[in-house]
Amino acid sequence: MYSIKRLVADIACVVVIFVMGCGRDMSSNPDHEKQGMLAINALFENGSLKKLSAASQSSFDSLVVEISGSDFQMLRKSIPVSSVSPVYNDTIFNIPAGENREVRVYTKDKSNQVLHQDSLITQTVRVVAENVTVIFVKLKPGSGSFYLQIANVPDTVDTVVAVFTTGEKTWTSSVKRSSKVLLSLDNIPNGTAGTLSVYGINVQKDTLYRASTPITYILSNTATVHLSFHTQPGTLGLSITITPAPSTIVSANMGVYTHDTMETGEIFITEIMYASNDSEYIELYNPSTIAASYDTLYIDIDGEIRALTNVIITPNGYFTIGRRQLPWVSVAMSPVSLLDLTQNGNWITLRNKAKEVIDRVVYTGVSNTQEWLQVSGKRSLQLQSHRYSAQMNNFGNSWKVSQELISGSTSQYGSPGSL
Repeated sequence: MYSIKRLVADIACVVVIFVMGCGRDMSSNPDHEKQGMLAINALFENGSLKKLSAASQSSFDSLVVEISGSDFQMLRKSIPVSSVSPVYNDTIFNIPAGENREVRVYTKDKSNQVLHQDSLITQTVRVVAENVTVIFVKLKPGSGSFYLQIANVPDTVDTVVAVFTTGEKTWTSSVKRSSKVLLSLDNIPNGTAGTLSVYGINVQKDTLYRASTPITYILSNTATVHLSFHTQPGTLGLSITITPAPSTIVSANMGVYTHDTMETGEIFITEIMYASNDSEYIELYNPSTIAASYDTLYIDIDGEIRALTNVIITPNGYFTIGRRQLPWVSVAMSPVSLLDLTQNGNWITLRNKAKEVIDRVVYTGVSNTQEWLQVSGKRSLQLQSHRYSAQMNNFGNSWKVSQELISGSTSQYGSPGSL
């Protein structure tokens, strides 16, 4: 017998929704022998359906099942649901028996915007009278977010505003100035074409910085788009990376001109300890089957560059950079102030000898709309193993808070040097 508990245990980071049917009483139908039932197993991809911050939560109002055939009018069942409680049980009775029954399953919000849809769009099944037909549905996000991360915002800027517009609909988000700004534009449907603009505005409402580009939001593709902030005088660079996840990362330096390349990703950041004062560390991972060797490797933290020399990371191995020398640290910074990570967040960038970007992570430990966890106690942030890449470590929901003590420590939690 198929077991939901077994499914939950066997499939990591997948929310299981078991939906059976619709609510009409089959016994009241004199032609019930010509009717069948439909059981739907719906698996939501990309882990948890809800964002950690209620302000940024892409909640949905209904799970919708549509069943159609050439010999009957389409049946439609809308089941009120909430992303906070993602498991529901129901039964769809009185489905006309026959061949080529097309089934479509999706979720929508109160404005009828589709938020998740079947990866196959529709499925064609045979419904047998007085029997239950079972189908399996993978529901993929039908909409997502632009996550904007902007550093070095000048003191002359009072507010940073992000706008995505199609001409018919506009998404807007704004935040008061800080040296590092995080904001998001949420619930953008997959395939939406429009213009993304970012503005730096002063207290008199004058626009001091602006950047814009035409862009199509596509969840399943990977693409790179370059923007430029226009100022008087000069031009400032901004880049966008679209990855196969329900969000798009937008990173920029507003007050400092940089011409960064995109992440090469031959090594990447897999653990960050910022919550243990004077014992901070950053863990790097080499996914290759050959050693990664650098005569010079730069660690750029909020624009302050530190140089490490003669760094060798073994194949599929880890390398830990610490604030001070500890048993789990591969190399310690000198002086210790060169590795000062904070709960307020940092821009951590790895650069090669040519100053090209190998990997970058922009995290925050305070309340945010970008799904970064807040850490309490001396615990690290660990990249989840199924998200191991220089692209996926950009997303807050790719990380988890460490739960096990570091070997050799009685008070710090993490796994430096191991998965």
